[in-house]
Order: sequence, then structure tokens, then C-alpha cells
Amino acid sequence: MGISASRAACVVALVASGISATARALEIEFAEPAPCNVEEVSFRVERALARPLGNIDGPRFRVNIERNPGGFLGRVDISPIGTAATPGQRRLVASSCDELIDTLALTIVLAVGPRPEAQAASDERALLRSTEPEQTPSPAALATAEMPAAEPARTEPSPQRTAGPRVGAFGAMVGDTGSLPALSVGIALGFSVAWPAVEFRALGTFLPSKEGFVAPSDPASPGAEIGLVTAGVLACMPFATNAAAVALSACAGWELGRLSGRGTGVDVSRSSTALWSAARADLGARWAFPGHWLGLELALTAVAPISQDEFVLRDIGSVHEPANVVGRASLGLRIDLGP
Repeated sequence: MGISASRAACVVALVASGISATARALEIEFAEPAPCNVEEVSFRVERALARPLGNIDGPRFRVNIERNPGGFLGRVDISPIGTAATPGQRRLVASSCDELIDTLALTIVLAVGPRPEAQAASDERALLRSTEPEQTPSPAALATAEMPAAEPARTEPSPQRTAGPRVGAFGAMVGDTGSLPALSVGIALGFSVAWPAVEFRALGTFLPSKEGFVAPSDPASPGAEIGLVTAGVLACMPFATNAAAVALSACAGWELGRLSGRGTGVDVSRSSTALWSAARADLGARWAFPGHWLGLELALTAVAPISQDEFVLRDIGSVHEPANVVGRASLGLRIDLGP
């Protein structure tokens, strides 16, 4: 039994209305604050798909961009069309904003699928092929037909990106044992210049004076107040970690400074200084606050002085000699200045 023209038109109208009811315009939503220019993502997606976002049927994307010690982290939550579809999530890591924007745009374009014009043209070609009668070539034609030569695949060179250095400043409280006559707490200030594979640091450390005695068990005996000021440089190599916001690094370098002492509990108080020169090794951990340019740093340090100058009170005795290996621990804040 055939279907009348009016009934067929009604069926086509119902199908078309059902398709338009389920269609939904592509949406891209960004979490604020964002450390990168998020408007660039929508521009690149529209340029790749050759249509405004409002004219593209697709899922809803929620994008969250955070700064981490290695660069930038992007999380994309995908809410697909249809209640039976399963939401998805993508996690992207990049060393610069421009690299992350490119990756985000590519991820969204791939999730949306082929452009509507390309899909419509593909459907039209398939319909034409289905209505054309099949023609079976003759054996003679098969024998004389030449296979087309395979065209070599063309690959476009991908642009090489050079991530610029990240500049930061930091300050920390430092606990030291071995440099001065007693356990001391001081401060350290510095700045850093970092690339993805290496970081260089310059810092200064100040440990206020601590008093030592010729007879350590007798605080009334003669002694000296001794303090330390140093400046150092470090080269650091990062370690890969599974935690996106936590970065580990190992550093090695050198520090120069001055030990200064003044006699106490003596008739004539004299002051003296000694050169401080020491090799230094650090093991550090850095945690970046999500979505911010501020981070927390923890470091353990071993310092080996090349010479242990002894502070001696003339005609009385020795007050203090630095340890062969000095131990330090520091906890402080880091600020990323850019880019």
C-alpha cells in the first residue's frame, strides 16, 4: 500500500520538528577569574568551524583555567546533547597561555565534530550514490583500467613555540642549625627566572646574632654574639609529579657571606668578621593556590662551608666553630610576576 503525498509531507514535518527540538546551540562557559584571555578560545573555534557559535549545534562546554608551577592547567567539562549521553571531561596542561588557548580550541572543535556544510555535502553524495543504478564494468575494462597513483600524504610543519621565562619573587622564614652557636631563625628573600626545564635563583639570607660561651654549660662565662649574612645563586631542575598543583625541584649552588662576632662578658669587647663561603644543595616543594599567582614553598637545605673559621676570645678560649654540614629548613610564599 503506498503513502499519499500529504501523509508523507506530514511525516517529514514531524521528523524535522523533532530534530530541531533536540538541537542545541554550542555553548562555551568560562570559570572566573581566568589567567588567560578566554575570548580568544571562542574566536578560534568560530574560525575553525566557519560559523558563529549560535549557529552551531553542539554540547555545552565549561572551561576552568588555572595557573600552576609548570605553566597553566585547563579542565573542560562536556555536557553532550541528549539525556542518554554521558558527560565527559578533558584535562590539558601547557607552558603558556597561547599554547593552552590553541589546545582548548582544538579540543572543542574535535568534540563538536565535522562542520555542518561538510556533513550536509557528505549526506547529499551518499543519497545520490544510493539512487544511481549500479554499473558492473566489463572484464576488458577491468583488465585495462589503471589504478590511480597514491598521492603522498602532505604534512604541514607545526609551528615551534618557545615558552618565555617566568619571573617570580619569594620570601621565607629560615631555621638554621650549625651556622651559629645556637639554633637560629632568620629570613630569606630572592627572585627567580624559570623555564619549563630549568630555574635560576638569586637569594639573600639573614640570621640574627646568637650568643655562645667559652663554657657552654655556664652562661655567666665569657662569650660572643655571632651573626651571619649571605648571598647565593642556585640552579634548579624540576621533577615530574602526578599532582597538577605541586612541583618538586632539586637545586645546587653556592653562597658567599660574612660571619660577624662581638665579645661578651669580657673587660674589653672586640669585634671581628670571617668570610663565609659554602656549597649548597636544596630540595624544594611548591604548591600553587588554584587560579592565583600566589604559591607556598617548602625547602630543605644542606650547606657545607669550605672553611670553618673559629671565633676565639684572646687568652680565654674558643667560643664557636661552624659545623662541617649546616642544616636549614624554610617555609615561605612565592609570587609569580609573569608572563
